[in-house]
Amino acid sequence: MVIGLVAGSVLFGYNYAANAFKSFAAKYLENNFNAKVSVGHIALRFPLRLELKEIKINDTVDIAKICVYPSPASFLLKDTFVFSSIRIMNPVVRLNKAGVNVNDFLKNSTGAASPSGPKKSFYFSRIDVIGGVLVYDLGNDERLEFTDIKGVMKNPNFYFSAKNPISFKVAGFIKNKNPDALSPLQINGQVSRGGRVKAKCRAESIGIDTLGPLCPRYIKTTVANGKLFFDAKLQFFNSNLKADCFFRLDDIVLNKEPPERLGKSLIAGFILGFDFKENKLKIRDLQGNLASLIFDKS
Repeated sequence: MVIGLVAGSVLFGYNYAANAFKSFAAKYLENNFNAKVSVGHIALRFPLRLELKEIKINDTVDIAKICVYPSPASFLLKDTFVFSSIRIMNPVVRLNKAGVNVNDFLKNSTGAASPSGPKKSFYFSRIDVIGGVLVYDLGNDERLEFTDIKGVMKNPNFYFSAKNPISFKVAGFIKNKNPDALSPLQINGQVSRGGRVKAKCRAESIGIDTLGPLCPRYIKTTVANGKLFFDAKLQFFNSNLKADCFFRLDDIVLNKEPPERLGKSLIAGFILGFDFKENKLKIRDLQGNLASLIFDKS
């Protein structure tokens, strides 16, 4: 009898939380992201899983499926959703010259989306991303593409919101001009309160022609081809990127007539700044043999 009452209470609590979330999700996302949000299908699955399919945020984000695993704490709290885990399947994010403001994706994540909404706050312990794609399109058929993304975000304090720091790990591949060549990329870091991102980035064997849209003019006019190995400490806030960078460029082909292969690697360290809204790149404190690459006539 007692077991039946407990099971019934759990089931009732779960159904209450599930139905409240189903009626609230699209409206909350739309207000939270300040964007047009649509959800094709929301379903309750057992054991303890909600599924959202065909999620679309403006023309920027498409997600095939999100699996949400509510925590039992949600059954006991009137004004709060608590999720043990969220799995995001096959998301596609498209950015253009206008860039993106991280704060737009984090603001009010614990605030009320609607005065009449049945729930006011969200807390998560872990988010996994599987099979993601990030496309940065600069127009004129020039774009960077990060594919097969696998990532995790979690909080050392068990549950997180915009008020708490979020640690993350992301791994995937940069898609080169040659479709058969994929370059590994790893990013580890933390998002602090207010949306400030600090991270470490490592990339291997990226085709220099892939990065053509982001290369400074003197690199584009001097180097026709090569493979880039890259390490950086990154800070990203309010659409501005600052990075302490080190790179090595191998297999260099100079942009001459006829093309000339350089026998040495290019090694350089520098501070890089990039404004995603203005699409402006700045480099300072350059050290290395870049000058010899440019002026060496041998």
